[in-house]
Amino acid sequence: MLGRLIWTLCKCTAAFTLPFVSLSQAAESPQDFTGVWLAFASETAISTRDILTPEGATLVADFTALYPNMVEPASYCVTPGMPATMTSMEGYPIELFHSANRLTMVAENQKQVRRIFLDDRDHPADYSASRMGHSIGAWEGNTLVINTVGLAENFIGLMPSTETTTIIERVTKITRAQVTAQPNGFITTSPLGDDVLAINLTISDPALYAKSQTVTVYYQRIEDTGLVKFDCSYDLWQQALKEANQ
Repeated sequence: MLGRLIWTLCKCTAAFTLPFVSLSQAAESPQDFTGVWLAFASETAISTRDILTPEGATLVADFTALYPNMVEPASYCVTPGMPATMTSMEGYPIELFHSANRLTMVAENQKQVRRIFLDDRDHPADYSASRMGHSIGAWEGNTLVINTVGLAENFIGLMPSTETTTIIERVTKITRAQVTAQPNGFITTSPLGDDVLAINLTISDPALYAKSQTVTVYYQRIEDTGLVKFDCSYDLWQQALKEANQ
């Protein structure tokens, strides 16, 4: 079983100032997503395998043929990456830190980190592909539009990706009353207040999909005590240590 070591935030007495200061201010501002959030409902489940192009189907089939005995990546601390990190309904929260020029996301699952740059920069031409990709964002009113590219090639699961995959997210703060999707019965954590983040994702890739896939995931704000330490690598090290000393 993967270890989850509970951690608590240090309460510092020194005064400091941030562009978006307090949780109460974050709750009031439609352009501040600071806090700990947990996905509790979604609309339009992704089923990309049904809409792969012939080229995409061949890429996935060739990969599967090479590795007929698949090993679960998460068992070896391989992160799910985008877009799975944002669409997962497995009860792993994310913590968002919002400043004027950057939105940073820290996902409990596999300790993944996303940085969405809000300072008008472009995607770098020499970016090394990764499972999270490179993200930039811009505001359209009170909706943050995030553009993610630079994803590593991945042919496992329902959402394969190539170097031409693009993900567009539209993130808007709404209220619980505006959510019509049925809550997931697996999620039992109580919400903190009425805030909800509606995250609409559109995944496009001409090399894989005949048409874009779209899903909307709803996140409720929760207490920061609901976020714990994910220590997959420690468990693997312990297992290897025992096997080496048998």
